[in-house]
Parts: sequence; structure tokens; C-alpha cells
Amino acid sequence: MTDRHLVLTPEKVLISYEVARLSRRISAKIVDLILLVGLILVAMLAFGSLANVFGPDAIAFLQLPLIILLSFSPFIYFALFEIIDQGRTPGKRLAKIRTCMVDGTPLKPVAAIYRNLLLVADFTPPVGLIALFLTPSAQRVGDLAAGTLVLAEAERSSRIPPAPHRYGVHPMEPAVGELRGMTLEEYEAIKRLTDRFPDLPGRIQDEKVREVWEPFATRMKITNPPGVHPVYLMEAVVMKFSRQRNLV
Repeated sequence: MTDRHLVLTPEKVLISYEVARLSRRISAKIVDLILLVGLILVAMLAFGSLANVFGPDAIAFLQLPLIILLSFSPFIYFALFEIIDQGRTPGKRLAKIRTCMVDGTPLKPVAAIYRNLLLVADFTPPVGLIALFLTPSAQRVGDLAAGTLVLAEAERSSRIPPAPHRYGVHPMEPAVGELRGMTLEEYEAIKRLTDRFPDLPGRIQDEKVREVWEPFATRMKITNPPGVHPVYLMEAVVMKFSRQRNLV
């Protein structure tokens, strides 16, 4: 087991991620289990209140759904939170760790479901412990099956924030023009660079801007406004082209 996970990006840049320490994962799991037990108790109290109000018929009608819900509650809790909070449960958020795909990209909903379906195997000693200690990046059985791992949250670069290309309209879109003649290959290259930009070292950021962005900007006659970093224009290009081609 190592404390670093290395990913070679499509741009041939080696990115190093910090694997979440076992102590932080255990702390996160304890917090999540406490919250899960609390939610189960609330559900049972609500069931009891309904039974008192509606009588024995309500108990018979709700008993089976409640049993099913309680039986699947661990899977629902972990999978749901990881899907809606980008790989984080409340416990993971407090521990500053998150579940990601093995290539460092955000957790996919299907992977979140798949990895948590195998919680039973992970909680079966010694299967779960063997997987954690024998895999290089401390992956449990669910991680191995879903192609995921748990990483410590990296400190984002103070130079440039992450690209929000999937959301809304970028304020720099008027500066990039209509993007007539832009190819899908150019979109994919700029999108990959924009996605990974915050995690790249400063020297690599500048190098990739020169290699990927500047030739494209010259061809498309996109002028960089004074005081605006090119990554904001790249974000605008990705967001605008994505909507034009219905890619998001």
C-alpha cells in the first residue's frame, strides 16, 4: 500500500494524488454509521407514530416496506450521498476525503452504486481488510469492482479555480465568438486541459496553454482581454460548444 496514486493524463502529464489514510477513512465511516443509525431510529419512530394514528392496519401495510428500507439503508445512504455530493458522504466531507474514479476524475453514479452494492463483502472479515492492505492504493472490494478509490481532497491551486463548464453560461462567452469551424477533437483537447488545469503544476499549465490553447485561439481569432487568464476563455469555449452540440 502506498500513500500516492499516480495518473498519466492524455496530455502525458503525470499527476500524483494522495491516497486517503486508513485513519481518516475509519473516522469517516464512524461518523456515517452514527448518522445512519440516527436516521434509522427516526424512521422507526415515524413508523411508530403512524401506527398509533392509523392503528393496526397501518402496521400491516407499512411493515414490509419498512423492513425492506431498513435492510437496504446502508447501501442507500452511502450510494446516494456519494452521487449527490461528488463522492462524499457526510463523514467523508468531515474527514476531507472523497471517492473518485481510478483516473482521478469525479465519481460516476453507476460506479457509486456498484461499489456500494459490495458493502457486504467489505464488511466481511477478513475479506475487506485483506483488500485494503494488499492493494497499492488501499482499495476495498467495491473499489476494485467499480474502478474507484478514496483520495484525500487536494488543495486547489490558488491561481485558477476549477472549470464549471457543465453549468450555466460563462461570462466570457461573448469574447470567444460563435466558434464556427471548431472541431470535436479541439473541444475534447480543450475540455481535458480545462478539467485538469487546477491540478497541474504552474509550469505545465503555462506549457499546455501554449501548446493547446494558443494555436486554437489564433485560428479562431479569439483575442485575450487584458488581465484575463486564458483558462477562463477555455472554460467559455467548452461551455458554449457543449451547449451548441448538446454534449452536456
